[in-house]
Amino acid sequence: MLEQTQRAIDDILEGCATEYEQYHRYLTRTCWRVEGDFQFLQEVLPKAERILDVGAVPPMLLGLMAQQGMGKDLAVMDPHVERFSAFFERHQITASKVDLLQGTDLEQTEQCDLVCLCEVLEHLPGDIVHTLNQVSRWVAPGGHLYLTTPNLRSVSGAVGLFCRGSGLASKQKEPIRNQFARAQGGYGYFGHIREYTEKEVRNLVEGMGYEHVASRFQVHPRAETLEARIIQILESMLPSFRLFGKYLFKKKG
Repeated sequence: MLEQTQRAIDDILEGCATEYEQYHRYLTRTCWRVEGDFQFLQEVLPKAERILDVGAVPPMLLGLMAQQGMGKDLAVMDPHVERFSAFFERHQITASKVDLLQGTDLEQTEQCDLVCLCEVLEHLPGDIVHTLNQVSRWVAPGGHLYLTTPNLRSVSGAVGLFCRGSGLASKQKEPIRNQFARAQGGYGYFGHIREYTEKEVRNLVEGMGYEHVASRFQVHPRAETLEARIIQILESMLPSFRLFGKYLFKKKG
């Protein structure tokens, strides 16, 4: 783990209002993915002053942004922002308690240079075009939308489909019923109920008046079984067939 990542995790969890141990395990186990997001954005994104992260609890990406001075005006929307209120207050991050699953019109008075929707799309049920249009309202003309979601057209997706009969590349061992049932078990959100190919993500977003800027795909770094190691090797050799898709779009002026 990078030193700056560890500092960001410590900062995020300082004053965490609930489930400290659960969030600590989650952040230390998945920080590699957000490190990849941060590096990708640094490489391909023009300067962004106002940044909004939607569905950002726990706020790992915002933690790295705040630590590295990326953006002058940071904001977050999530159903559970109160759990990290100490972190948001320390860094003067505007926090709004918003649940995309409510399906209602959501207000955001000021548009942003960059809106991030990381690992959210796969959790959304119902009319996702409506939801994405809601998010798009918060992107300024000429601004950027950054979206990440598991890549169904990956080696992991092929293994899930042909070996396990699952349409979930990243959750191929978990029953689909369990994914839907999470919404009724105190989580406040569905599990993964649909995962997408790059072509599908681009079709969804470009249809709202965006142009595609760049895509990148990341390999899962952990390989705790022989099968996982084989998948890891194959995905390392085939960049566009890696599990974690990262997509940057620019809103047309």
